[in-house]
Amino acid sequence: PTYYAIKNKRANNYASAELSSDSRMRLAALQPESFFYFTDASADAEGAIPEGGKAVYIHNVATNKVLAGHAQNPWGDAGTIYYIVPAAKVNTSNTTGYVITKSLTDLGGGSSWNNFQGQGAQVDSWNADDEGSIWSFEYKTAADLVATIEAVLPEAKATAIAEADIEKNRAYYSVSEEAYNECVSAINSLTATNCSE
Repeated sequence: PTYYAIKNKRANNYASAELSSDSRMRLAALQPESFFYFTDASADAEGAIPEGGKAVYIHNVATNKVLAGHAQNPWGDAGTIYYIVPAAKVNTSNTTGYVITKSLTDLGGGSSWNNFQGQGAQVDSWNADDEGSIWSFEYKTAADLVATIEAVLPEAKATAIAEADIEKNRAYYSVSEEAYNECVSAINSLTATNCSE
């Protein structure tokens, strides 16, 4: 599987699931809870997606859930569509990175992911008007996941967890390896392709 770590520009840390409670995501150093993968949501998009953007459902490897909202109780079995949009499309003073938002009609408005200073090291909703709303996506492999898990777990257990996750995702996509790899390439270039086809 192809994973991504989602890094905040201002905090210089990664969005990570909070497993000890149902609270919002936190920002932390890279850890197993920082691994995400995406499934295409363009068929369900609520409008025209800006050039260079993508509509996705955001899945977290550690929770085995899809992101339903980035405030309280964020994880569920049914997800919320998020739009990953080049930051320059939202605010022309931004030249790099992406904005992650739940709304195309209020692009860059209060429904964007933000390292909200008043919330410290948490991911919250805010206007996409500063570096706290700029995110980058770091490509990660299954080997990266194993290495990250091994940093906190014995090697045998880490390998078992990673292998189980690989099989779970292959079953989820239910596609040939060739079709899966084509989809991964499409997501890497943020073009619209449906991974389930």
